[in-house]
Parts: sequence; structure tokens; C-alpha cells
Amino acid sequence: MENDKLFYAKLSDLASAAKSGKTRFSAFLSESEQAEADLFLKREGACFLFYGGNEKVKRKIAGVSPRELEFSSFPVSVIRATGRDIETLTHRDLLGALMALGLTRESVGDIVVDKSSLCAYIFVTENAKRLILSDLKSAGRVYLTVSEVDGEKIVLPDDEFDDIALSVSSFRADAVLAALLNLSREKAASLIDARSVVLNGSLLAKHEKEITEGDTLSVKGFGKFKVDFAAPKGKKGRIGYLIKKYK
Repeated sequence: MENDKLFYAKLSDLASAAKSGKTRFSAFLSESEQAEADLFLKREGACFLFYGGNEKVKRKIAGVSPRELEFSSFPVSVIRATGRDIETLTHRDLLGALMALGLTRESVGDIVVDKSSLCAYIFVTENAKRLILSDLKSAGRVYLTVSEVDGEKIVLPDDEFDDIALSVSSFRADAVLAALLNLSREKAASLIDARSVVLNGSLLAKHEKEITEGDTLSVKGFGKFKVDFAAPKGKKGRIGYLIKKYK
């Protein structure tokens, strides 16, 4: 509850600054936080934009301003890390190395290991950039060389997925979530009530909302999913889904 109060207090400060003619930026936000911020800032009548350093990233900063914002104005930097055997590193390895420098999670955006290019891309705030360039020497057992690059000029690797096949009785969100997450329907509904589910970038508010082909779901604590295929009800009244879980 206290974290929620602090989150909305920070958003309120951003909106107030914009109304007084100033441009302000948040820390990096998760997809669920972006959905919450989107609702709040729209209610405030604020002019805002989300950006994280590249069009493919998930964690983004909210910029709030009295005028239209450009991506170039956001305080986001991209660090390219290289090193022998860097392809063996995981997201957790790199995040742990950053936290060991004293950085907070809110100062770090996406971390992408590009195995084909033998490097990793780390999206951070400008303040975090300076510390990383001077002090990040290794992650796990890999010694690193780091440099700053232009995030809009890099090509991030395509997302990787695990396929999940489901058979459910209804297109309803609570039914699909229950099957997808191996929960009771009641617990799936409670996730929606707790504002823990984001559907296509917006908070999912209704249990009965239908989940259809092409939809993207983010569930706090469970991950992100994309509906690749949804078959109409067959003779047995079941609906077939093929859902991809982001790795």
C-alpha cells in the first residue's frame, strides 16, 4: 500500500510540474506500472510519452511535459557490453552485477543478451551510465568491456518464446488465465482485481473480457504472453489456444 502511495505521489509530482511549464521524467517503469501511469496521467490531462531507448524494449520511462516530447529528450542511455563468453551470461547475471555497483532497479531498463552479435545491451538512466562506464568490469565470471551506443541504431534480437497449448471452456480472461497459469478461476480473477494483469498495454479490469488472437498479456509475477492462435469452439464446446510465453 505504501509503495502504491509513493508511486502515485511521484506521478502527481510529474503532472504538477508539467502544468507549471516544466518537463519531468520518471524512473524506468514495468509494463504494469506503465499501464497504471497511463490511466493516471490521462485523468490528469497531462501530455506524456513512454520511451525506453529502443522501440522493442519493455521497460520505459514516462516523460511528462507541457509540450510534445521527442525521444531524443529522454534521459536514457544504452551501454554495449562485450567480453569472452558473454553469450553464457543471463539477464540475472548482468542485473546482479549492476545492483552490486549500488544501482537501483528503477535506474535500469531492459537488459538484452544478443548471442548472435556476442554482446549485451543495457538500457539505463543517464546518471547510471556514468557509474557503469567507470566501474562495471565483470558479470558472473565474464570480464567486460563497456561503451555507450545509440539505442536507435542497434538491432535487438527477436524475442524467444516457449509454446503453450491450452484447451478452455470460454474466451473469458479469468478462464484463460486460470488455464495458462495453472490456477483456480477464483485466483485468476483475484489477479485481475489486484490490477496485476495488463492486456495490450492497458490494465485488464473485467473478468469477462474475451482473450483473442493477437492479444498480449503481462501478468505480474508470471511473465508476458502472446496469443498466437485461438480456435473457435469445437463440437465439445472447448476453445483451443496456442500461446507463446516470452523467455
